Amino acid sequence: MYGGLLRGSHEREVIGTIGRCSGTVLAEYAATVHDENAGLAPHHFSVLRAEAVRQLGMMGARDELWQLYQKETDVEVKEQMIRALFMGGDSARLIEVANNDANTELRRRAIQHLGMMGRERTTDTILNIYNRQTDPELKEAAIEALFIQQNAETLVALARKETNRDLKARIVQKLSLMRSPAARDYLMELLK
Repeated sequence: MYGGLLRGSHEREVIGTIGRCSGTVLAEYAATVHDENAGLAPHHFSVLRAEAVRQLGMMGARDELWQLYQKETDVEVKEQMIRALFMGGDSARLIEVANNDANTELRRRAIQHLGMMGRERTTDTILNIYNRQTDPELKEAAIEALFIQQNAETLVALARKETNRDLKARIVQKLSLMRSPAARDYLMELLK
């Protein structure tokens, strides 16, 4: 997969080793740029780091990923880490990112991933995020997350109390795409 990017046997060996490493070793590798990798172009090393992060997610190495996330400064790598946290099923850390990260785009991504984790686990959290946010972009991410869950009941409740016309229109637009009695009944109400 990475053969075309990697110049020498050492680099090919590294990518082969990634799949066989423990979470701790992968975390150390993903977090560190050491001298022996100086021969790699920055982009190539980023590809290797991204693969290490992905593997950590697949391994469910939640603690290692979270430690890396807190130290990371590169937004693209943090996006990979959010995806890996999702793959590892770490809703608690995604909630932490969604509520507290300084970067709005990373918060939006975390909210999107929460929506893919299932109603039972995340509906209340997404609703709380929606209610506490003032940023329309993050509110829209919460609407999208509830739509992904096909959570018409919660979207109807939001639409009933939303005073911002644009956000209400966005919710109604999502409800119009849903095949739910709750969505259909609310849309009929609007037509009366």
